[in-house]
Amino acid sequence: LDAQEPQKKMRLVGRTWELSQIREGIAQLAAQTGGVLILKSTANGMGTTSLLIEAEKQAEQAGVNCSFCTNQSPNQPAFNGIKNLLEDLLEDKAANDALLSFFGETENQFEKWTAFSAFRDLLVTATPHLVIIDNLAQSDQGTIEILEYLIRNLADKPVLFILGLHSVTVEGTLEGITTGSTTDVTPTEIPLGP
Repeated sequence: LDAQEPQKKMRLVGRTWELSQIREGIAQLAAQTGGVLILKSTANGMGTTSLLIEAEKQAEQAGVNCSFCTNQSPNQPAFNGIKNLLEDLLEDKAANDALLSFFGETENQFEKWTAFSAFRDLLVTATPHLVIIDNLAQSDQGTIEILEYLIRNLADKPVLFILGLHSVTVEGTLEGITTGSTTDVTPTEIPLGP
């Protein structure tokens, strides 16, 4: 007999307010409203990823489409931070050459804005949708650019972006997303303290 390791249940002690903000954002999707929530921790180990995992579970329970993406490094291949979202969207649809061109999976080359627009249109067909991006500070420039585009161009659609930021220091290109200056959407910041 093979012994099975018991599944660990994640504990989110002291995160009632944060969870209520996440639940409220997901509930707004049913009312055809989206937006941007930023979970901003003061240091690693503050529970950002655990809250994002819980948000994914809440969306699934609510019957909302959900995609969970994680960034590894600003030096990761371009658009790698949203690759899981694209894979989720293309799962039941014919491959779209403009979108696959992001990842070099087609010989055809497309102008970036054509591909961004195709991505937006595909995401609209899968609404309501929760897009979770963990480790935002480790995003490559391509991921940041498409996130700005999607947030700006889906502001009136039932798409909620929950972004995990594992640092209080925001510099350069991320500032546009975290302040809304490049998206015209003011995010709701959920600070995570000890």
